[in-house]
Amino acid sequence: MNSLEEEKESELAEAQEELRVAHEEVVLLQQAAEEAAAERENDIASLQEELCRRRAELQHLTEETQEYELEITTLRAEINMKSQRRDAERREGEAHSKGG
Repeated sequence: MNSLEEEKESELAEAQEELRVAHEEVVLLQQAAEEAAAERENDIASLQEELCRRRAELQHLTEETQEYELEITTLRAEINMKSQRRDAERREGEAHSKGG
């Protein structure tokens, strides 16, 4: 009986050790999971911040583009008016030289 008791106690001690090791592994895995989750949260926050900056930059560039397009349209209109004025002046000059 003594031998059987010792064997059972040995098995129990072995099982308790396995349980302790398994518990330590669970704790380590939980810590690793928490660290990974925290890193992901930091990554997400950084990416959201970058996205916000890029959107602001895009908005600024869009506004600049609209301003430049308006300026180009205005300059084209001025060029057309000056060109028409020169054409009209040239025709008047030709009419005066033919009529004179």
